[in-house]
Amino acid sequence: MVVAGENIDSGSRIGGMARGLELKATDCIMNVGNCELTHCGIGFGMMLDGSHFSLFMKQLDFLLLGLDQLVNTFQFIRAHREPELLGGFTIYLVVCYQGHQGAQS
Repeated sequence: MVVAGENIDSGSRIGGMARGLELKATDCIMNVGNCELTHCGIGFGMMLDGSHFSLFMKQLDFLLLGLDQLVNTFQFIRAHREPELLGGFTIYLVVCYQGHQGAQS
């Protein structure tokens, strides 16, 4: 499993949402930048390849960008001939107010 998000292994850990993550030795944490649409594309690709990807996000508007990726990929997922070979893709979201980001949350 790959777990990704902005500051999930340091700092605020997305307002504490990613604090205390317990991963297996074979899992990977990726502390990534602010490009959630790319992260959603990677997550869907890993899912289609049979892997598991968890994405931690903190702003709702960026989730909507990721959902655009979901809509564009949905038909391919439905047409996948062996759905039992699909992996998993989970998005964890916290909606919060942090200073001047209120309109985005």
